[in-house]
Amino acid sequence: MLKKDFPEWLAGKDNYAYQTLGHADIEPLAVADFYYGEVIDHKTHYDQIKKVPDWEMERTLRRWKDGLDKVTAVTSEQKEHHQKKLEEILKRGW
Repeated sequence: MLKKDFPEWLAGKDNYAYQTLGHADIEPLAVADFYYGEVIDHKTHYDQIKKVPDWEMERTLRRWKDGLDKVTAVTSEQKEHHQKKLEEILKRGW
């Protein structure tokens, strides 16, 4: 619904919810959405992200993936969906 009402937004609902509500439990979902958008979907800042050393990007993505395992405030389906996003980025590379 947010995407339909605000097509110019780059942020997904999880990122929007985190930014407006600030709940730490949903931060890993927002981060997964951000990186997925930047590396796979729209690539708005892809040229900047490509400048990050591979080892640093992989370490960062794995840290957020591990953090997502500890989230308890969302459904297991939401966690799995966002885990798959991070796994796809790690497999594809940047």
